[in-house]
Amino acid sequence: MRSLSSVGAVVLLSGVSFALTNSAGTAMVLGWSCALGVLAALFMRGVDEYLQEEYSGAGSLVIAGSVSVIAWALRAVIGSVHDPWTDPLGVVLATGLAWGADTVLRPGKSRSCFICKNPIEGGASLTCPRCRQTICARPECWIGRHARCHRCDTQDVVLFPVSDERWWRARLGPRVTTGACTSCFKEAHERDLRACGQCSWPMCKRCWDYHNGRCARCEWVMPRLPEALGAVSVDRPAQPSKRAAGAARRHH
Repeated sequence: MRSLSSVGAVVLLSGVSFALTNSAGTAMVLGWSCALGVLAALFMRGVDEYLQEEYSGAGSLVIAGSVSVIAWALRAVIGSVHDPWTDPLGVVLATGLAWGADTVLRPGKSRSCFICKNPIEGGASLTCPRCRQTICARPECWIGRHARCHRCDTQDVVLFPVSDERWWRARLGPRVTTGACTSCFKEAHERDLRACGQCSWPMCKRCWDYHNGRCARCEWVMPRLPEALGAVSVDRPAQPSKRAAGAARRHH
């Protein structure tokens, strides 16, 4: 979505830039280049806030530089290029103003919560293992019992690679073909069930992910969890599943 928005902005602004500077003088070309840099920064800030993504100033630099070069090339094709230094200077001004506007709009002097946008004071922040964003410790932003931010919990953002069979087989063994999930009660023909390495009761992949690799029945924790979960306290040591160990021996 972010990439498509950037491409659309480049196409639109290239047309506008060409129309405004095709028959304009040097002052107009340079003035528009400055405005273009600021517009690119404002556009990317709006896109990132709408998509709730981590802000990256590189996007505005790419847009401003691309539009300037495309408009320059279009004018060259029809033979309306200005003196040799105006268009190159315009590219420099556009990218420079985009960088400057990024610095002003997102100074980065203080951290803020990705959810509520409030400043984070001291060390009272957490990194969500699912979206990797910085989250404050307020209960409306961080759900401690689930070890994830409120946004990831609401949107069911997964952490484990659901479609990677080798990943699951190495930790929990092969798929269980009978029974039902201990957590959501979906049966084996409805969900991909994997047995707990301690109590042998199965859970589906989505529930293993939802519980951060911890069995909902006996609280056994699967081995080799993603490093992003390193900050989550684990009461029981992770041990290889017997089914996973057997599958690994058969594989070798």
